[in-house]
Amino acid sequence: MSYDDTRVRSIIRKLFAMDVEEIRSIGHYELNRHYVYYIRLKGGQKVIFKIFGIKNRMPREIASLSLLKNSTIKCPKYFRYGILDDGNEWMIYEYIEGEQLDKLYKTMTLDELKKLFFEIGQELGKIHSYKTFDFFGDWDEKGKSIHNIRDYYTYFVRSFEIQLCELMQQNMEEKRILIEAAEKIKRNFFLIESIKESRLCHNDFDGRNILIICQNGEYKVNGIVDFEQSFPGNIEMDIVRLYFRYFLENKDIEKTFFEGYNKYISIDEGFFKRLDYYLLRLGFGICCWTYYKAPEYYKQGLELVKKYINKF
Repeated sequence: MSYDDTRVRSIIRKLFAMDVEEIRSIGHYELNRHYVYYIRLKGGQKVIFKIFGIKNRMPREIASLSLLKNSTIKCPKYFRYGILDDGNEWMIYEYIEGEQLDKLYKTMTLDELKKLFFEIGQELGKIHSYKTFDFFGDWDEKGKSIHNIRDYYTYFVRSFEIQLCELMQQNMEEKRILIEAAEKIKRNFFLIESIKESRLCHNDFDGRNILIICQNGEYKVNGIVDFEQSFPGNIEMDIVRLYFRYFLENKDIEKTFFEGYNKYISIDEGFFKRLDYYLLRLGFGICCWTYYKAPEYYKQGLELVKKYINKF
């Protein structure tokens, strides 16, 4: 894909019959995924405009946001979508004010973080408690299962094997330790046999997609965005990502997160027995796609693998 401000202005003018007053790119083009823009129209309306570079992402976002449209979850409620003349898919969402949590995280006091993660727990609890499903994995824009996978074990093994295949096609210095991790993941598949319930998962729930505002000197959650990875699955994996990003180093915010989360849904106690396994699986999954595309993220995934590989 190749887009610049001039081309995007032309697209928006065609869609809205209105000129663009301000345009600012907010995407991560280095990952070769999508183009994302903040846009202020001539009439004052603010929107987010996304052009998708991966074909299966827009249907997930449509299905998820359509499902949550009448919820109290702080996600975009207004959106439009379509296909451009060049065949690429697009979506326009209402603009939600706020800074990404990751940009503020290191500047906040512990007390501020504890209060904020209580709210974050509530928002994720709302998402997870909203609906159950009779399938796991990808869905189309109408919310129908694509692969018709009815149990989590099958989904887990299938997704692992896809990533293992991707790993084996690459040349990397640490391939040996990743193959060892893969063998340990396979030997312990039985640990996820008890997961039976399918619920809506965000699948990218971290500080890049949590928008924060400051009101009267207090930080508050104002929006949860970017549902392109979202589909019915194992809700425990959303929480595992929070451990990876925050809770392994800060047990205080872990505690207040669960206080907020448990107001809407309770975590299975077996989760804590599976946590080390999940973290190894998460690190392995990160390494399988980031070596060339996102080297710094690859290093984080590899550190996670090295930390948990000897626990099995």
